Amino acid sequence: MSTHSPFTSGKRPAVAAQKAFSLSKNNALSELEAERISKDGIIYTYLADKKLGYGYDSRIDVYS
Repeated sequence: MSTHSPFTSGKRPAVAAQKAFSLSKNNALSELEAERISKDGIIYTYLADKKLGYGYDSRIDVYS
């Protein structure tokens, strides 16, 4: 039985943190890829982007 804790110094916490970050990043990208704007949301999103000075869909910048 190992007495190593994930909270002790060493490489394990860094690896776990990197894995958690990677999973979180992939989840965020998946949500952006699956996000849809429909019906009234299309015009409201367009008007909001215009108000902010965008001449295109601002979600493009968020995804890239």
